[in-house]
Parts: sequence; C-alpha cells; structure tokens
Amino acid sequence: MKKRSSESSNDSYSDEESTKLYEIMSNDRYSDVILVVSDSIKFKSHRNLLGHSSKAFAKIFDNSNEIPVRISVKEFQAEIVKAALEFLYGKSDAIKGKEMEVFKFAEKYDIEELKYC
Repeated sequence: MKKRSSESSNDSYSDEESTKLYEIMSNDRYSDVILVVSDSIKFKSHRNLLGHSSKAFAKIFDNSNEIPVRISVKEFQAEIVKAALEFLYGKSDAIKGKEMEVFKFAEKYDIEELKYC
C-alpha cells in the first residue's frame, strides 16, 4: 500500500486507500477478531490490522490459536471502540469529539497512531 508523506497518521493514506480499508472493515466476511465491548456489542475486525497497529493486540494474537480471537474490551463504551476501529481503517474523522476516551483505549492497547491524534 502506498504511503503519502507522514505528516500525521490521519493523512497517511490516500482517500481511495482509506475508502478501501473502510470497506474491508464494513465486510466481516474474512474477519478473525471479535472485540466484545461493555454493552455486549461485538465488533468484528482483522488481526493483521490490529496486530500491526498495536503491540498489545499483537501479543494476544501471538499467544492464541483461536479463530476468531475474542477480546473483551468491556471497560470501554461501544462508540469509543467503534471510533478507534474506524480510525484505524482509514476514517480519520471517526474520533472527532471522542479524543480523550479514544486516547485511553490507545494507551491500554498501545496503539501509537491513535495516541497522537
């Protein structure tokens, strides 16, 4: 995947690439991770993206043979987990208005590109 200048992680993908990533997220056909949040809402995701973005998730995946991997993120509200995932999949405005709570999620799961938004 081509990267533009790394002014900020929000701008690192072209609009076309961001749209493709977001389409991947929206289609759970090949998802292999389930994040279970505080209100029992489940978000499906992909270990390659989460593992690449987060040292904590990478460690979980390295120690699990389960597919899909189920991860409890019950200490966070669904809208925060969704915003973080959408951001990682290229929707740069997803965290607007939720920055502090998303930062806490990023801190817990060591997601660098979310810590500095």
